[in-house]
Amino acid sequence: MIHALLVDRHCPVPPGARPSRDVAALNGIRFFLSGARPDSRSEAVPRYGDAMAITLNDLADRDVVAMAEGLQLGRPAQLLLDVDEHRLAYVVVAAGATPDTTVVAPASALSSLEGDSLGLHGLAALELAFRDQAALLLLRRGLGLVGMPVVTDAGEELGTVSDIELDAQGSVINYLVRRSGVGRVLRAHRVPPNEVRSVGQVMTVARPAD
Repeated sequence: MIHALLVDRHCPVPPGARPSRDVAALNGIRFFLSGARPDSRSEAVPRYGDAMAITLNDLADRDVVAMAEGLQLGRPAQLLLDVDEHRLAYVVVAAGATPDTTVVAPASALSSLEGDSLGLHGLAALELAFRDQAALLLLRRGLGLVGMPVVTDAGEELGTVSDIELDAQGSVINYLVRRSGVGRVLRAHRVPPNEVRSVGQVMTVARPAD
């Protein structure tokens, strides 16, 4: 099962892009993006002990860069997470008028998550979602993880997913679950992937140890 982390950033697909004209549409998108500026961002990447940990919200604030062409494509419209494999699955580079015309790149096309940008190997990694059935399916589902209620398998409410920690390869380290108090936000509880029981309208996890 794959779900989408939805972020409120949308890059338009050029007018006239249709699934029946995928080659022409991708060429138009490449032309549309060709005026992008070189990458110049610099942000600190958080670390926990000796292991790299990058939050999904941090990735959503980075620019996507086509390394081969040296083009900065702007921030991702969405980041799509596979919650069966607990890993980053796709980066949505440009949101289309419909899921079919949305432009995606598989996470495997990213050179690394450790820099201050999301570096794609090149524009050749971009494709319209209707050409990738897995990407199209999760785009149509449109269910966001951040903000999702979290309960234990005993029915206890733990709060909501506030963020997700990933390693440098895009695998989930922890789901951060936070409960709001009266006039304050309480410390996040970290839920590792092996404690997640199911994900649907809510995330069900193992009961925390006392």
